[in-house]
Amino acid sequence: MTENTDNRRAFHRIFFDAPVSAIVEDAVYSTKLLDISLNGALIVTNENWEYKPGDKVRLEISLGESHELIVMETVVAHVEKDHAGLKREQIDMDSISHLRRLVELNLGDSDMLSRELEHLISPEQD
Repeated sequence: MTENTDNRRAFHRIFFDAPVSAIVEDAVYSTKLLDISLNGALIVTNENWEYKPGDKVRLEISLGESHELIVMETVVAHVEKDHAGLKREQIDMDSISHLRRLVELNLGDSDMLSRELEHLISPEQD
């Protein structure tokens, strides 16, 4: 990404190493999360990853010993050699609560989190 694109990013990425199940139709891929934001995630791919931008993926992100999950419906935004960027399309209330807390703990700035949540609720029109 270019510096200009990074500066326009509305959601801060949180580097978070966690196991992920990426579910596409009936196929389940066990992989790892590289980073996450309120708007999507970046996951590790391998040679078995056959999906392209526009394909739908359900993510189930494990939050460790608590056995809680962040579950979100996503669409593949881009695929690189060893990772895929996924844009969030839908997320349930429990998952957004877990994700909000994760972002809040990692940002350490409740004002910044509030701005990101506001953008999530009413995104700017392109």
